[in-house]
Amino acid sequence: MKTNIPYNTLSNSQITKFGSGGLDLVIGEGHAGCPKLYKAQYIDKTVPAPMAYPLSFGITMHEALYLLEKEDLTPEEALTKAWDPQLTQKDFAEALDDLRNVIERGGVLPNLHTISVEERLKKLLYVDEEYGEIYYQGILDWIGIGEEEDVLYFADYKTDRAPWSQADAQNWVQGKSYAWLLQDSEYLEQQLPGVERPVIVGLVELTKFYTLQVNYTLEEIEAWRAWAEATARKILREKDFAPKLNKGCNWCSIQNDCEAWLGLPEHGNTLLEKLNNTSLEERVDLIDEAKETKKKLDKLIKDTESEIYEKVAATGSQSIGKYEFNLESSLSTKVVDLPNLHDAMGDKFYELCGFTFTNLKKWAKDENATIDEYIAQIESNPRLKKNLKT
Repeated sequence: MKTNIPYNTLSNSQITKFGSGGLDLVIGEGHAGCPKLYKAQYIDKTVPAPMAYPLSFGITMHEALYLLEKEDLTPEEALTKAWDPQLTQKDFAEALDDLRNVIERGGVLPNLHTISVEERLKKLLYVDEEYGEIYYQGILDWIGIGEEEDVLYFADYKTDRAPWSQADAQNWVQGKSYAWLLQDSEYLEQQLPGVERPVIVGLVELTKFYTLQVNYTLEEIEAWRAWAEATARKILREKDFAPKLNKGCNWCSIQNDCEAWLGLPEHGNTLLEKLNNTSLEERVDLIDEAKETKKKLDKLIKDTESEIYEKVAATGSQSIGKYEFNLESSLSTKVVDLPNLHDAMGDKFYELCGFTFTNLKKWAKDENATIDEYIAQIESNPRLKKNLKT
């Protein structure tokens, strides 16, 4: 029987690609996927897996961290061996800085002994009454042990450009799946023989920041398993595979064959109408959708204007539609004397200045100082945080 889950084996990337179908394991943490792209990639196999810049950078970092641990290389050697030539020189400098940051913290995972890296695990998820045995598989970046005889650690490398909180780690859906894969498994019995109630600890290795430690209760792991089964059942019985606008649309490989993407202008007008004519309670639910739609419209505008520019730059004045396009010179200026400009503008100067914690971190490192010394002196406005009611 043909199945919507190839080889009857599900993975985190498949769940993310498809979308959770409204089945959220963690409050406020849904998977924004697209059934149409899932079908094209995993069932019809008509498109290769899309490789966005963040993913390409992340894969390179994963490979370099793997080589650091497996082959005992220096950060420079590991990065050179793992490098993706499609990335830029600036990316290389950032990646090297991140790798050195990990080493300065004491190694990839300090005070722990490595058992294996890039370990692929597969386990029976449930038996479907129509499609038979359905498995779940994942590739764990790192597995190891410490001094405790009854604790097994697993880690996942993250190249996020923003730090996680401890709550983020506790709500980490993929981490729960890894804990489930290890729980009551042949692999666990091999690594910790004779241990009746082993402890499984997850480590989120945020390469730019720090390592977070988390372990999940049996109830949390079982809640993930039940959710994954429900998601598998949803995928197996899907017939329409309707497109769904989400954060990945901007680099989706089938966007030009997608009715949702091509219908963005109309979708934007509908959202605008809703935002103008509904109560605050109803508009709150539209915020995320409106933000994502705006991003996609901005990209469509930018891509279209770039295409027009390339045509005009290559062949001169162009008549496109009802418009005539040509190139004209523009004036650019450089501000050299910033202190003098500050004196002239006063406090208004700071309203135009940009600041990033990345630059502060690099400056503090050059000054042989800890970033905490300076962050403590910075006052920031509180951020609005949105959580679903329990």
